[in-house]
Amino acid sequence: MNSSITFDRLPGGSRLFLDYLYDPQHVGAFFPWPFRSQREFASCAHLLDGQTYHRGQIVEILARQNTEYRVDDSVRDNIERLRDSRALTVFTGQQVGLFGGPLYTIYKALGAVGHARRLERMLGRPIVPVFWLADDDHDFAEIRWTAFQTPENIVQHLDYRPAVEPERIPTSQIVLDERVKEVHQALHAGSLPTEFSAEIEQALVECYQPGVTMATAFGRWMARVFTGMGLVLFSPADPEAKKLGADLFARELRAPECAAQALELVNLRLAESRYHLQVSHPPANTNLFYFNGQRVPLNVAGQGIFTDGSVAKSTDEWLETLAREPQNFSPGVLLRPVLQNFLFPTVAYLAGPSEVAYWAQSRALFDLYGVIQPVVIPRPFVTLVERKIHHAVEKLALTVPEILTDPEAVVNKVAQRSFPADLVRLFAESRECFTEHLGELEKAVASFEPTLQKSFSLGAGKMNAELNALEKKAFQAHKRKNEIIREQVYKISAHLYPEGKLQERVIGLPYYLNKYGFGLVKYIAEHLRLDTGDHQLLKLEL
Repeated sequence: MNSSITFDRLPGGSRLFLDYLYDPQHVGAFFPWPFRSQREFASCAHLLDGQTYHRGQIVEILARQNTEYRVDDSVRDNIERLRDSRALTVFTGQQVGLFGGPLYTIYKALGAVGHARRLERMLGRPIVPVFWLADDDHDFAEIRWTAFQTPENIVQHLDYRPAVEPERIPTSQIVLDERVKEVHQALHAGSLPTEFSAEIEQALVECYQPGVTMATAFGRWMARVFTGMGLVLFSPADPEAKKLGADLFARELRAPECAAQALELVNLRLAESRYHLQVSHPPANTNLFYFNGQRVPLNVAGQGIFTDGSVAKSTDEWLETLAREPQNFSPGVLLRPVLQNFLFPTVAYLAGPSEVAYWAQSRALFDLYGVIQPVVIPRPFVTLVERKIHHAVEKLALTVPEILTDPEAVVNKVAQRSFPADLVRLFAESRECFTEHLGELEKAVASFEPTLQKSFSLGAGKMNAELNALEKKAFQAHKRKNEIIREQVYKISAHLYPEGKLQERVIGLPYYLNKYGFGLVKYIAEHLRLDTGDHQLLKLEL
């Protein structure tokens, strides 16, 4: 049976994220719409109806992009639905990770599809799920890898290592070279052959091949994974999309001090609420990046003067540059959400813990630029529990939540439970008897020679320590005799809590597709709960 874990039982949760999930009145200053209220979605939609969007141009851009990604009719139909003046979008997004990135990328996309359907029924109007490919991003280290479990239950990482390492290059411009074939070969060599292996390998090779950008490869893979689900993919790095966003960038250039002041105020409010700042934003920083051969921040160098680190120009000169080459400008992490709703009538955005934190800061820029902030919904959080792993957990009389911690602590817990009861009893009785008789002896000795009482107490302490040491040695011997327990716990942990992290943040989808085929994605979609912000434990009964 599937179950869930509240985030306060998991390690590493921030106070802001926990309040956002479970105590929303405390974060009302940073999120205008409580995500649990149906009425709030209708209110947000009403405000979006008062905004103007370049629907025709957006549809043309999406149609061209998604043709490149090789999407099916369900996506093409959804793109056309955006021409309707009543149509809204549900967004999520992620960096364009190798072979689709970690599992949580897939859960975000499935959440967007599911919430779009739910909100369409709720609001009685077209709602389209859209995935923002973060291909303006230049953090190559974050996207170059994938990970999977070997047949020996070891987490193996594979890195794509091109002949020339990209340095601050947007991922939309990173072209895969011949070395991507080495990653395919390594994944094949390390995976257990199954009836689905050939199909999955072929799909990956067709998407991730030399001569294709990492962003396009990612888009094609997502289109294959989400066949029939109507998930629209959007690349913000598209030059035509940049033209539509240029007006927002120009506002930032004309008055960066206003943005800095607005962010400083919201940061102070966060600090007063004892929440952390996800993004540091010094006053000298704008919320823009510029590509001059590398993607670099555009900073204030003086009154009306900005620099990309090599050239300082006036506001007017940068505005002329923006008009001439909008494709070379991109938003920082705090302006990115604003650009999304500047371009699209977005009623909801699915966010992870870190995103929730920087969306709280972005609230200041939404207000500053007069853009409607959507309802921020927690993305689905999932740990997949295979049947054999579920049985192994039950055999050790554990629960999955207990596994989501330090495996050595779990080993100790299981060993403690199986420590011979009579041995525990005998040590306890010996300690009690020892303490009782020692107390009587101490009184007798102290009655005729008080000076010996201190020495007696020290000696008694040493004897008690020796007894404790003997018990510890007995327990360690028990652990050694039960080494099989350790092996089982570490095997389970490698699947459910690999490398001391949640499974969804380490393992890539190809590992599970190789075992269960593309039908797994539909299975997850059917069993995914959208009515909770808790971490879901999804048992695979395939």
